[in-house]
Amino acid sequence: MAAMGRAQSCPGIEGLKPIVVRFGVNDSNFPTIPLYWNRFFKVNESTGYLETVTCSYTGDPNLHEFAYCACFLTGLYCRMVTDVCDPTPCGGYIPAQPLPKTNNGSGSSGWSQAATWTAAAVPDISNSIAVLITKSVQVDQDLNIPKDHWLSLSAGNSSILSGSTVVCNAVIQVYTSAQLENFGTLKGSGQIAGSFTNSGILSPGNSPGKFSVVGNYTATATAVHQIEIAASNLYDTISIAKDASAPGGAAVLNGTLNVSLLNGFAPSSGDSYKIMTYTSATGNFTNVNLPALRTGLSWAVNYNATDITLQVSGVLPVTISSINVQKKNNGVQVDWTTENEINVQNYEVESSADGIYFSKGGSVNANAGAINHYSWFDALPVNGKNYYRIKAIDADGKFKYSKILLINIAGSNQVAIYPNPVKKGAMLQLDLQNTKATAIEISNEFGQVLYRKAGELTGNISIAVPAVWPAGQYLLTVISNDKFMTRKILVE
Repeated sequence: MAAMGRAQSCPGIEGLKPIVVRFGVNDSNFPTIPLYWNRFFKVNESTGYLETVTCSYTGDPNLHEFAYCACFLTGLYCRMVTDVCDPTPCGGYIPAQPLPKTNNGSGSSGWSQAATWTAAAVPDISNSIAVLITKSVQVDQDLNIPKDHWLSLSAGNSSILSGSTVVCNAVIQVYTSAQLENFGTLKGSGQIAGSFTNSGILSPGNSPGKFSVVGNYTATATAVHQIEIAASNLYDTISIAKDASAPGGAAVLNGTLNVSLLNGFAPSSGDSYKIMTYTSATGNFTNVNLPALRTGLSWAVNYNATDITLQVSGVLPVTISSINVQKKNNGVQVDWTTENEINVQNYEVESSADGIYFSKGGSVNANAGAINHYSWFDALPVNGKNYYRIKAIDADGKFKYSKILLINIAGSNQVAIYPNPVKKGAMLQLDLQNTKATAIEISNEFGQVLYRKAGELTGNISIAVPAVWPAGQYLLTVISNDKFMTRKILVE
């Protein structure tokens, strides 16, 4: 019976298609379909032909157990899956015709130009499992990359030109020897495997959905991020991630954020939308355009350590009519005036060293009067730029922010700290200037001393900031002749 079964034609479970492969044998993410034969073919990017990958299988196909071809893979691969009756699981069919690829012997670089391609034929990527780009190419026409297709860039500096739209619901592979920059429009729920620069429009999803970059993402000043929200749990997201073969996950933020609501959806107080995730980020959006909300609600754009979240909250009736910051002694005096306080419980003063990540510095109870004047003193400002804002909170937990004020107190301290903020795993430099210290300590928000150096300390001190320290605010204390000098530092 087994021999007869093998003599029969084997039904195809999955036709030939590109797969995302960046892992090796025995990896939990190895892209196989259990209980069937998985054949793998590697794309030869020099010739465009598919080549059989040397492989073996585990399990007994006659018993219909877990059986698959186990291959060490990297790069652009294709997979074909058949039933277990296949007598040649790691061989068999390979398409005779090569995949479309660029003609490196031609000076032509426009996608729509026949001379750009081998055989002088502009490829239709919707009818080919993959298209190979081995030199710089300018995408000068609209493209649709459907699911189970692939665009591979192995060399050159390629770009999507202004006026062109690429809808990607599959994978664009950008090798480290290649670059891709968007000046046009990039849409869809696909993935870029590799780093990517955006100078045009990035519109994730298919109203709505998710677009991923497995690598680093750089937004230039002209970048536009289109985010659509259809429901409290259905909205566009941009994921900047990394994996074992594509380290990255870093985002450089710039440009414009445009947010729109779909199908008449109306956000409610307390809604939050995590529109972007990353491993780390620098910068922020220069321009933010948010849709109108119902009366009594307001937006907040929160730049967090690993994500950007849009927050909807109730608007308090209180008016913060004025806010002022000024140097006083060795600290900063924050003064503000309010009008029409109704149901306001208290005010929190938040401070920041970079104008992005704020932390609570103190709290002042509300007076519930028609016009009120408040003050709070920051005895421990950072050396350099200090940002402050007031958060008004009512009894129901709704809150409202004041505008942000900046004061620079560089030169008023007896020590200099830089860089501040400091990256995890980097070096923090402490210039004691004329101070002779006997000890230096760094403690966290719970008062735990995480670093201490004692002795006769002068001049410049280098302090390694461990990568395992959580991002947040820390206190650096300089001890000198039984006197204490404390400064805030921000770890990112």
